[in-house]
Amino acid sequence: CVGDNPDTAYAVSATNVTLPQSLTNDESSPAGYFVVIGVNHAATNSSQYSELGSIDLRTGTGVASFDNRRMPGSAEPYLLNETTNDASEDAAKYLYAIMVRRNCTGILQRCVEIPSPPTFPNVGFDDPILFVFRAVLSPRGRSGPDPSALLPARVLYAHD
Repeated sequence: CVGDNPDTAYAVSATNVTLPQSLTNDESSPAGYFVVIGVNHAATNSSQYSELGSIDLRTGTGVASFDNRRMPGSAEPYLLNETTNDASEDAAKYLYAIMVRRNCTGILQRCVEIPSPPTFPNVGFDDPILFVFRAVLSPRGRSGPDPSALLPARVLYAHD
């Protein structure tokens, strides 16, 4: 379900993104990947549960997810360094940053793998991926959080 539950606020990514095996579909060339950054709305007490899910848009099948239990600390590698100030450390508690790749082997940051064929479920190399962000139940229960009070996540594309 995307957008049809009154207990959940949804946001979705662009619908034309793909994640090829590599930049040239040759395993020896650099791999492309996404970094998804956003607010852990459960940590900010705007919702009881936050999740990033990825869907094979061709089949509508969910293939991987990352929820608020795994979000704490995931933004630190991107925010904290030897010159970090207290404001960055405070912000890191409420943010997440997750790599989304075909292969997470050897990746030190938090990473979610998008399965490749023939694994099931999977996303084909030329098939579009949809990222769905959701915040479930306001802290007061019974209804979803106010979507206008939430900051949507951002999906960035990079390569090795």
